[in-house]
Parts: sequence; C-alpha cells; structure tokens
Amino acid sequence: MRRGPLLLVLMLAPLGPARAGEGPAMEAPEIVESWGRVMFCRSAYRNPLNAGRVYAYDTEECARAERFVAEAAAAHPDPARLRSAARERMDRIHYATPDIAAVLRSCREQCRALADRQQATAARPEATPGSPGDEEK
Repeated sequence: MRRGPLLLVLMLAPLGPARAGEGPAMEAPEIVESWGRVMFCRSAYRNPLNAGRVYAYDTEECARAERFVAEAAAAHPDPARLRSAARERMDRIHYATPDIAAVLRSCREQCRALADRQQATAARPEATPGSPGDEEK
C-alpha cells in the first residue's frame, strides 16, 4: 500500500492561522505535529541528495520555525515529553515518505507558515508604560 499521496496531503495541510492575542503558546497536539514536521523538514534539507534543491532561506525559515515551536513547548509543564512525541511523529513521517525529495515544497510551505507566525507574534507591540510614542505633547 502506497502512503505517499496521503502523506503529501497531510504535509500540505495548513497548520492554522494564529488567532488574535495568541502568543507562542500552542496546544500540546499542535506542538507535537508542528515540531515533528519541522524536524522531518530539517532532516530532508540536510540530506545530501537534496543539496541542490534547498536554498539558504529554506534552512533559515526552518530554523526560525523550530525555535518558535521549541519556545511554545518550553511553556508547557513537560517539554521533554513533547519533544519525544515530536521525534516519534518525525519518524512516522519519515518512514511513510517514499521520496524525501518530493516533499521539499511542502516543507518549504510548512516552515514558512510557522516562521511567519513567529514573526507576527514577535511583531505585536507590547503595551508598556513609558515606551516611545506614549508620551503626550
């Protein structure tokens, strides 16, 4: 039984947009799924067979995405359990993928979505008293 098309559909499924007011905190299942995907993408990017197909910005966005998910995992009571579950998820994706080179596009999209989410979270202004622009003239 071929699981390649099913895997590609799962990899292409969006992770969901960040809701207004949502910080880096994510629910545990979303962390496991996202982290597993990012770990898989990172291993696909490091594969020597894909060296000519991976751009520098791909690896940068993947690193940003992984930092974002790691920060969200650190906010949970048991980040080690989440990391272990994410590695198991990465292994399941890896073993179900017949051609790692075929998933580079979906990896690019997944890492970009998480990196954009991280950037949007970081760009949200924090209301702090005495910050520039708060003074009245």
